[in-house]
Formats: sequence, structure tokens, C-alpha cells
Amino acid sequence: MTWCVTVNIETGWIVLNSSFISNNMLLTFFGGICTGLAAVLTEKIYKYFLDKASIKNYLYSNVMILYSDFYYMHKDIESLLSDRTLDIPENLFSNRVPVMYNRLYNVAYTEYCVFSKKDKFMSIHNNFVNFEFVKLKNWMDKNIYFQIAIIMAKMCRTVNSATQEADENIYKTIKVIDIYSKSAMEILDRYLSVLQNESSEKFNWEKNKEIIHKGYLGIYNSGNLDDFLKQEADSEIR
Repeated sequence: MTWCVTVNIETGWIVLNSSFISNNMLLTFFGGICTGLAAVLTEKIYKYFLDKASIKNYLYSNVMILYSDFYYMHKDIESLLSDRTLDIPENLFSNRVPVMYNRLYNVAYTEYCVFSKKDKFMSIHNNFVNFEFVKLKNWMDKNIYFQIAIIMAKMCRTVNSATQEADENIYKTIKVIDIYSKSAMEILDRYLSVLQNESSEKFNWEKNKEIIHKGYLGIYNSGNLDDFLKQEADSEIR
């Protein structure tokens, strides 16, 4: 519009010189509007890209930690199934699962929408929100059956009735939960792989996944007690 007014001033196609309006006034008027619109548009575009990057960071961190939760759950179960001399903790899932629910809802309730329909990450995120979220939630809900199996085993021990069968049911239960955990890991792995491919300069999922896998110490092993005490004794913090 400013260009049209300028051309009109130069060519004199339409001359608007009255006590109320002139070509120069129109140029000033439309020039001010265009400058304001340009400033607002620039700010909105900058905020759009800033919000887009911030949302990706938020989703990546939540999904990555959720993956590690499922992985450590899987490794704990794997340890218990491979060595039945280990005692099965009654709180095997109770401390971890509530936090996992929070992370899952954080991801599912975060809106990610961009202008480009070719954005592959937007597609997989929407698929996660609409379909995978329900799957993961249903699988996590099944952890309650572990507590049921534990209670039933306690009841059998109290009355000295079929304790071996009750204990075996615990192992069967955690084996089923392990199947769901590994399936959940596959879903989250695909999600993070796409996010890495879309923003490889910011995210290195393959490296982070390797760190998570190496970080598992064991169901009853959070570190060597002697090393911990020696380290604290040598520490300058008192």
C-alpha cells in the first residue's frame, strides 16, 4: 500500500490535495501502519521459533526420562527373573510409577503445532498424543496387578496355603509387565529418534540412550558402600 501511494505521488495518477487529506498524508499514514505491522510480525516470528525450540526441549527431556524409567523397570524385572534368590521388593514399582504418570501426561498435554505440514516431528507427536499415550497409560495401569499378586502371596503365607503357586504368580505378573515395558521403550525410542533427526544439532538421542543403558547398576546396587564411606571421609565437606 505504501508503494502504491509513493508511485501515485511520483506519477500523479490521483491527486488528493485538500484541507482534509493529501498524498503526503496518505504516505505518512500507510508508512506508519506498515512499519508497525512489520515490527509486530517480526516479534511474532521470533517468538514462534523461540517457543518451538523451547517445546522441543521440554518434550525431549520428559520423554527421555520416561524412557529411562521404563528401561530401569525392565532391567529390575530382568534381574529378578534371572536370579530367583533375590527378594522381590514390595515397592518395586510404587515409587517410580507415580512420577512416570506425571511425565507421560506432561508430554500428552503439550501442544506442538507448526505451519509446515511436512514437519515429521509434529506428525509423530500428534500420533503419540492421539494413540500412543492411551497405550502407555493402559500398560502402566497394569502395574496394580503386581500389588495384588504381592497381597495374595502374603495371604497364602498367613494360612500356609499354596504359597509356591502364589509366589509363582508374582513372577508371572512381573514378566507380563516387562513385556509392556519393552513395548513402551520401543514407542519412546521412535519418538526420540525422530526428534533427533529433526534437530540433530541440539539432540543426540543415541548417545543419551547409551548413557542410560550404562547407568543401570542393579536392583540392589546403587554403588559400593565402602567406596562411598571412603569418599566421604576424604571429602573436604564436613
